[in-house]
Amino acid sequence: MKTNKILISIIGIFCIFTSSIHAKDSYYYYNGNRISLKLYEDSVTVYHTIKGTDGQLVYASQNLSSQEQRSSLADTTITSVEYIIMETKNRLVKMSNRFYVQLFNPIEDIHHLQNIANKTHSIVLGPIPNMPDWYELMVHKSLINNSLELSNYFFETGLFREVDPGFIFNFAPSSACVTDTHFTTEQWGMPVINACDAWYITKGSADVKIAIIDDNIYTLHTEFASSQFVNAYNTTTHDTIPDQSYPYHGSMVCGIIASDHNHARIAGMAPNCKIMPISYTTTNQSVVAANLAEGIAWAVNHGADVINCSWGYHNGQYQYLHSSTLESAINNALTNGRNGKGCVVVFASGDQGANQVDYPAYVFSDILTIGAINEYNGCPYFSSYGASVDVVAPGQSIYSTIKSNNPGVDYLADSGTSYSAPFVSGIAGLMLSVNPNLTQEEVADIIESTAQKVGSYSYTMHSGRPNGTWNDYVGYGLVDAYAAVQEALNKLIQGPNYICYGDTACFYLPGMPSGTTYNWTVNTPTALYGTYRIVQGQGTSTLCITHTDPYTPIYPTSSEQTLIIGDRETRSPSPLPNDYTINLTITTPDNRTFTFTKSFHEPTGQIPDINASNSSSPWLSGSMRFFTVTNNTSAPADSLHWRIMDVLFDPANGNDTTIQDLTGRTISYTPYVLPTYLKMVTIYVTNTYEACGEQSSSMSFGVTNKLIHLNATKNNSILNITILENGENEQLSPAQLDAKQTYTLELWHNIYGLQKTQVVRSASEQMNIAGLPQGVY
Repeated sequence: MKTNKILISIIGIFCIFTSSIHAKDSYYYYNGNRISLKLYEDSVTVYHTIKGTDGQLVYASQNLSSQEQRSSLADTTITSVEYIIMETKNRLVKMSNRFYVQLFNPIEDIHHLQNIANKTHSIVLGPIPNMPDWYELMVHKSLINNSLELSNYFFETGLFREVDPGFIFNFAPSSACVTDTHFTTEQWGMPVINACDAWYITKGSADVKIAIIDDNIYTLHTEFASSQFVNAYNTTTHDTIPDQSYPYHGSMVCGIIASDHNHARIAGMAPNCKIMPISYTTTNQSVVAANLAEGIAWAVNHGADVINCSWGYHNGQYQYLHSSTLESAINNALTNGRNGKGCVVVFASGDQGANQVDYPAYVFSDILTIGAINEYNGCPYFSSYGASVDVVAPGQSIYSTIKSNNPGVDYLADSGTSYSAPFVSGIAGLMLSVNPNLTQEEVADIIESTAQKVGSYSYTMHSGRPNGTWNDYVGYGLVDAYAAVQEALNKLIQGPNYICYGDTACFYLPGMPSGTTYNWTVNTPTALYGTYRIVQGQGTSTLCITHTDPYTPIYPTSSEQTLIIGDRETRSPSPLPNDYTINLTITTPDNRTFTFTKSFHEPTGQIPDINASNSSSPWLSGSMRFFTVTNNTSAPADSLHWRIMDVLFDPANGNDTTIQDLTGRTISYTPYVLPTYLKMVTIYVTNTYEACGEQSSSMSFGVTNKLIHLNATKNNSILNITILENGENEQLSPAQLDAKQTYTLELWHNIYGLQKTQVVRSASEQMNIAGLPQGVY
């Protein structure tokens, strides 16, 4: 149990954290129902009038963080007050010093309104023009209350029909987050993957290059800026001049990724990323695989971060057809691209509607294979599915850019998984824009683990699918651009994944502009493992925390001797590690607020729990047994170190010991022993994965050439021994024993050797074991 002193320290630190945030639980009323929200009182913008140097009244604003500071303005003329009241997906919603009350009867209830206003020192400004039952009120300049609290008070009197606390919404000119004219009418796929929320964080970076390997891209389309394109290449002519002959398919793919925002009709997924157009000229949809391999190699050699491949070949029953050049190029991109971090390679699943994705999407598990989904969260008939599908994205009636022979016809709606893949390529570009340190595996893991479970599909856990529940038709689900970008941001926090007891570790958020403010929190659970506490860096970009309390043993010790004869020691499984988080809220100099989360866990160097395929005793010579570590599931196999100590007991020549060292989650061993000899085999395993000091377990077995069954029970210092006949639970009678030879019982310690010898003259014997060393016998 922790001491009171430690508990008091925890409470004190928690108070420090919360006082620096001032996040107050609050609510407002809507349609008579309470809606919960957070009221942030740290930053209140007060607009007021002051006298300028020439004596004239001018408007000014101040950000005040305390009631005392706000009270200092009581003698000034306050015109408006803005509170930050809630944070939804990193968007701050504000509230002014105005609020609104709806009367049941505008003529009869005006006196109720005035009476409550006088009681609360509110100011009735009058009815809203053209809405005579709605009145506008203003908070008194003393700022003792805010408009949220006052509107709640008015409603709770029961005298008024409805209230409105006066939220300040950042309404766009249209219902969309962009002003592209066809965004709301044609681009149904962007809202369902939460694109607008992602764009609030980033629209991409010019440092991120997305390669599109396709037929042709019409780079002169009005949706594209010439500066968007870099390192163009034609794999047919082997030159750097993009083919503008009659691009259709590649142009649609490019439009989904790169269409400029607020310029023409549609908005692309990552308009600020660079596009690398890599084309192959074809007239019959046939292309030599080596040309595609060449294009992928060009992309890798010229710094591509993401490679979009909206093509494939439906092998069908001929899955043995492969291209070694193409697969070599893909594998090189996945493993060696981006200076070893790996390129994110995205493939369409195919449009055959078959239970097998197109080649080569299924060749490497690291490829992100994308199926299609429609407006109704269903998998369209054409979308190929099966074991290789990772996620789905919008793919039916997708509106994008083309070049047409008909003047003015430069947009079109089409369907196919070809148009699902670029949504994901664009998301990957956004993720790498905010966190270029991510590996391709991390990008894929994030996209998969943040996918939305949509539709009427059954999602279940599958072997080889570690990022959540999965389904044959839609994979992990529908991609979520915002969640993926936010998780990429979370991984910006640099620091260890665990902290050993008594150690201090630091976490760091790099790359923020000068003037950024930082507010860190960390949960501080009290458990067997100890407490995590902030010791340095609050308010800066680097935070240090200490794992303060010493480790409390999970397994109690005992002074009683443990005697184990021919069987393994039993031990309760080690508990699973707990996951904790470090949270960081930053505000940039342009008043944008972001939240980051870094997960860490208890050290996972748990005491290994060994399972033996056969734990009966004794172990017969020549018989194989398997030994498996059943916990430490996150530990790599090479961090589990086994040692097999095989001791042959030879009374005439002394003991002979052999030792073998192995690694792995499961090992096997077959001992051999000659007649009249005995072996003791001890299996040790040590876990070195993330271990704060190595953790080990062992079990010991007796090995014999002949099977002699004994029952042995211990009663204080007396060992009771019963000889059984041929493995049956039938005790030998004295007559049977006399008819056979007598037996000599030797009691061997697995470390100290022979401890006691006793001739057995009956089927039931006792041995005095007082004073023998503790251990396995």
